[in-house]
Amino acid sequence: MIGTVSAASPITLDAEVIKNEISSNEAAIFILNVNNNQGFSDQFLLSAPLTNWDVTFSDYVVYIPPHSSISVNLRAAPPMDSGEGTYALYIKVQSTENSEISNFDYVHAIIDEIVTENFSEVSISEEVRDGWMIDTYSFTIENTGTLTYLGSHVDYFSELDYLLLDSLNDRSVEDYGKDKKVSWEYSIEPNESVTISYSVSYIPVLISGTLLSVAIFAFLYFYLNRFNLTKSARQGKDTIRVKLAISNKTNSEQDNIRVEDFIPKPFKLVKKFGTVVPAQIISTKSGTRLIWKFDSFAPQEERMLSYELKSEIHVIGNLQLPQAKLLQRKGKQVLSKVFSGEIKVVGR
Repeated sequence: MIGTVSAASPITLDAEVIKNEISSNEAAIFILNVNNNQGFSDQFLLSAPLTNWDVTFSDYVVYIPPHSSISVNLRAAPPMDSGEGTYALYIKVQSTENSEISNFDYVHAIIDEIVTENFSEVSISEEVRDGWMIDTYSFTIENTGTLTYLGSHVDYFSELDYLLLDSLNDRSVEDYGKDKKVSWEYSIEPNESVTISYSVSYIPVLISGTLLSVAIFAFLYFYLNRFNLTKSARQGKDTIRVKLAISNKTNSEQDNIRVEDFIPKPFKLVKKFGTVVPAQIISTKSGTRLIWKFDSFAPQEERMLSYELKSEIHVIGNLQLPQAKLLQRKGKQVLSKVFSGEIKVVGR
């Protein structure tokens, strides 16, 4: 409780304790009696300016007739890092008409139990070195939460890069278009960490061969395929907007077209699509798959698909988004298969 101030004061406070012995995740509750000892009506402002507690009043501004009082509910919740003990909270009342008419006192809250809530959280730091002959990557994942964290680090490699990949960590691999999708699974207890390291080595002959292969592939892709498929991303304030541009390069109508894209973790889909909503949205352990289906494309027709995503963790350095895929079938026969190519999201 707070003490009673002399009745000679123009304004006084009394507090009635409803609940002041609390756990760290609760709020103390009081009833404040605000007494106007003046011979005229006045309006008063209640505040708690000198505390980092979350203090709220049922009424912050009260109008009180002469020689009258009014009751106001007060609720005070401690900061998350508070320890056990008794806390004095400074409460102030002041006339809105005359700032010299004011008074203050303290209410006392007692934290007698610290409650720790379970939560899942990790922090990730990375070190990437792009050398002339060797590129090295190292990611340290630390469990800063209170629960066991199960996760995976995923990266995508070309056929050549995968052949040159070296890592001491256990990993799994699967085909993804013309690429290899490599996953490093991990389980981390609270306050523990794991480091995933790998490298890709090159030699000049392999680099020359890769450039030649890319040139041949680009020629076949742009001049012999029926479709163009390009993927782009633009990072906004809170989300990343991804666009898929599809065009029928032929002078004839094409039918039975399926477009797929994959959102790997730690990215999460934000369902803000453009003019076309996916026919299927499939959630998997490693991410989210989006599938659009089209009955037909007119000659030289172009269409734009778009969606938004956001990262569940702060992006440090560059994260690579996998390529999208277009598939055209006639029965079991594959008429056309096109990949968009990969894009990188640059962290802030």
